[in-house]
Amino acid sequence: MKSYFCLQIKRVVRFFPIILVVFLLLSVLSAIIFSAMLKADENKEDKQKLAIGIVGDTEDTFLGIGISALEKFDTSRFAIEFVELDEDKAKSSLQKGEISAYAVIPDDFVNSLVYGEIKKIKYYTNDDSAGISAVFEKEVTKVISDILIQSQKGIYGLDKAMEDNGAGYNAGEKMDELCMEYIEIIINRTSMGKNEFIGVSDNVSMPGYFLCSVSTLFIFLFGIACVSLYAKRDISLNRILFAKGQGGYRQVICEYFAYFLLVYIVVAVTSICVAVFGGLKSVIPELEYMDFFQVLLLIARLIPVIAMISALHFLLFEISRDIVSGVLIQFVVSVSLTYISGCFYPIYFFPEVVQKISLFLPGGVARSYLAGCIANKPMNTGFVLVLLYFIMFLGVTILVRNRRIKGRG
Repeated sequence: MKSYFCLQIKRVVRFFPIILVVFLLLSVLSAIIFSAMLKADENKEDKQKLAIGIVGDTEDTFLGIGISALEKFDTSRFAIEFVELDEDKAKSSLQKGEISAYAVIPDDFVNSLVYGEIKKIKYYTNDDSAGISAVFEKEVTKVISDILIQSQKGIYGLDKAMEDNGAGYNAGEKMDELCMEYIEIIINRTSMGKNEFIGVSDNVSMPGYFLCSVSTLFIFLFGIACVSLYAKRDISLNRILFAKGQGGYRQVICEYFAYFLLVYIVVAVTSICVAVFGGLKSVIPELEYMDFFQVLLLIARLIPVIAMISALHFLLFEISRDIVSGVLIQFVVSVSLTYISGCFYPIYFFPEVVQKISLFLPGGVARSYLAGCIANKPMNTGFVLVLLYFIMFLGVTILVRNRRIKGRG
């Protein structure tokens, strides 16, 4: 058995250089393209601050304080940037695309609010505005309008209620207190709820999700490159070994572990090269703080999932009778399993039934396990399923090998 295993190692070593070079080039090239796409996506319209021009007299004490508070304290500062301009400059900047819109604040706007009158703020934007900015602008202006109107109703409703109940002499002070409470609530509105990042799927970000998806797809397709090594019609040698006491179990174990080492070493070397030259650390949050030793630990954690996928490859090799059928089977099975498991599109694009089923398919299990690895949570339920699939694929392969050797398949 030891001699047979050594022969299998020598066999795969001959193919190792060419497979490594091809897989390495494809992976690094894909990583560079993927990184460039993510960086380009960061510069898209929906990833930029919304520049809003402010036209009007901002020298008013209260208005100036309000704008300053929005720029320095309010959470909207991360999404909106206010630029003070005169109207001619605002029109020119809007036409050039330097700002998304501008608002003209009428004179004595704040003073009119004190007396219960809300003057209209004119809001100008391009007629051809579309996409996320237009939707965002519409929602923001609606929220601001609702806040102003409802706050005014509350403050002057309090004034009316106090007058009707004989406490009008103290209404001004209470109105000021209520106004300050409204301002405090608005400024601190984010503390009214708890934010929890749950990621796209499996607690990873969108870039992390696609990294796991593409990696899963590549590993599944790896079997196509090795079809010529293992897909065969003539099993005369296997029958001779069987007659000499080397049963199907021993043959499969020796051949499989040689193949597994091939896949694992290629994936490990590729992962290190992609980590160094692929530029992914700058665009994938989960990899940002990983040092070289953490990358090595991540590669070690890949052993179970690579073992499972390699076992699936080996089962497909065993049921193939020639190179052509082997390539077709590997391609169809790999693409089908990864597609329905969310490796081409985010899993939430699929119907809920498909989402639930994909969690238990080999592709979904592999993707979920990889997500757990980069999120530093590899020992999840996916690990148990990976182990079960590994045992099942290898067990079925042994049964098929014995059946073929004995001439019944």
